[in-house]
Amino acid sequence: MQSEIQDLGQLKRSISIEIPLEEIRPHYNSVLNKIRSAKVKGFRPGKFPKGWLEKRFKEFMQAEAFEKVIPEYYGKALDEKGINPATQATVDEINFEQGKPFSCKMSFEVKPTLQKPEYSRIQLEKEELVITDADIQEHISRMREENAEWLEAEAGNAAGNGDQVLVDINATINNVPYENGSVADAQIILGTEVNSKVKILLPHIEGMTVGETRTSPITLDQFYGEDEGKTVSFQITLKSLKNRKLPEVNAAFYEKFGKSSEEEFLKEIRHEIQHQKNFLILEKYYAAIKSQLPGLYADFDLPEILLKKKEEELLKQNKEDSNSEEAPALDISEAMDSYKKELRLSYILDSVATSESIEIDQNEVLQRFARMSWMFGSNPEQMIESPLGRNFYHITAQKVYEEQILKFVAEKVLGESLTHDHDHHSGAEAHSHE
Repeated sequence: MQSEIQDLGQLKRSISIEIPLEEIRPHYNSVLNKIRSAKVKGFRPGKFPKGWLEKRFKEFMQAEAFEKVIPEYYGKALDEKGINPATQATVDEINFEQGKPFSCKMSFEVKPTLQKPEYSRIQLEKEELVITDADIQEHISRMREENAEWLEAEAGNAAGNGDQVLVDINATINNVPYENGSVADAQIILGTEVNSKVKILLPHIEGMTVGETRTSPITLDQFYGEDEGKTVSFQITLKSLKNRKLPEVNAAFYEKFGKSSEEEFLKEIRHEIQHQKNFLILEKYYAAIKSQLPGLYADFDLPEILLKKKEEELLKQNKEDSNSEEAPALDISEAMDSYKKELRLSYILDSVATSESIEIDQNEVLQRFARMSWMFGSNPEQMIESPLGRNFYHITAQKVYEEQILKFVAEKVLGESLTHDHDHHSGAEAHSHE
């Protein structure tokens, strides 16, 4: 195979590929064998109308070229030349004929070539991971809340904040049923975020006892849409009342989480808090780096094809949204500016990865993908076979890769590893890597 790259200016490139007859002949023969095995009505097997074989060869070989030949040799040519494409190639020319070499010409755009950033110009404030007694108690309180039991309230107890109630709600306007406000067996925890329409009923449920029915005239609020301002008669019947009982923190509680002692239990809690705080610290570093990196570079060209495609998508979305009263019109200029910033940052991070030889951690990608697959109730091996699964895997890989690059930059700036194996108890201080 012979290939030649032509620089068309800015990020535009074209590539010419020629495949010798000896290399392309297997593809020619494969196509011819498929055609010759075909049966043509009115002709004996192996016999065809004049010119039919040549016409079919062109059709079938064209398909073979786009499906197999071009992807294979285009990829090889880019690897040989060390070219990093930013866009899919467009086939401009394709030439083939039995007994002759195969050639094609394609155009595409490449990613911008950037130098590694000056890490010393990035400022990060060192965050120390500190775990306090208050953190531990707050974590234990959440665990108790999450594992609370709901017990039937004693007869005569009134519904109050934090209680779980089961109610029937019948709504009428001038004795005519109002279906938009009626519901049977509505389960509500008083004092928590609830359905916006139910919220106006909470003051009327508090203080009720099981079996009691209350009728209250209530003026509807904005959550009832076009019915806002109407007065509705709500008849509320309290069918069940439960009080929440928090579990005691004792040996039984430790055992529920697989721990045999208070020491093991607290050790696990500290580990979880450490993991959570470390995640937040890293996220803070990453956000600071992403906000500063673009300022270390002069403006550089972006692939025109990607910009044009994005603008077309935004225009299409604006057109579709114009038919909806709820969706506000997009500011195309603002949206494009945001996209350009994202694209510039992605190329800067990509240049860091290339210059520092950072390779994606495939094991981490697989582990995250597997965890998310199980969360959705799917087997990872089955999920990856679906278009949605493949897209999700791609997004996961991008996220892991970006985190690896940002972690590398943060470690360069701070001059230390970002793994936290122990708690620290010192204040924050400004750091920059010289």
